[in-house]
Amino acid sequence: MKNFSVAVALAVIEVLILNFVDDTAVKYYAGDIIGIFFLYFLCRSFAGENMLLPVGVLIIAVAIDAAKIYGIGEMITEKIGSENIYVNEFIYAVIGREFEMEDIICCIVGVIFIYLGIGVKKMLGRE
Repeated sequence: MKNFSVAVALAVIEVLILNFVDDTAVKYYAGDIIGIFFLYFLCRSFAGENMLLPVGVLIIAVAIDAAKIYGIGEMITEKIGSENIYVNEFIYAVIGREFEMEDIICCIVGVIFIYLGIGVKKMLGRE
């Protein structure tokens, strides 16, 4: 339950950043890293703690980013047939609009931070 609560808190932070932060670096780069943390804690709430989980999260995130090359955002909005601008913007906020290599780099940085956190946790004996 703790991991799911952290995931929900990270999702709220992500939405707040999206709606209220104008700084491009924070909005896109920090937002991508927080998105990795969100995905990690969400998966961890169902799968438990596993040393390979961050790698799985990275694979999922890279697959989502690669799908942007093929216009996954447009496909989803067309499939659900939403005329609601807020629903469409939410989909683009979650998935993104265009593929950028910086997104992949942020995903990798996020996973590195996760492994650093796991290492610190082990060093402090809080496994």
